[in-house]
Amino acid sequence: MKLDRITEESAVVCNKDGQRQTFQAGSVVLATGMKANDRLYKELEGKVPELYKIGDALQPRRVLDAIHEGEAVAHLI
Repeated sequence: MKLDRITEESAVVCNKDGQRQTFQAGSVVLATGMKANDRLYKELEGKVPELYKIGDALQPRRVLDAIHEGEAVAHLI
């Protein structure tokens, strides 16, 4: 699905397989660009006994990746 535009009336207009679809929204949040953010990890490194870098601190991906990494680290702890 490709975003075509967001109207002043908070309608989101998309195109999927040549079909235009319009969705009404109370709010629209745009997430643009994906960049790892490990600033907190770097600030805590060497200051706490155990520290794990997971989720978008490693590499921006899907939320399910972060959930699985969080679960894996929880089992280690």
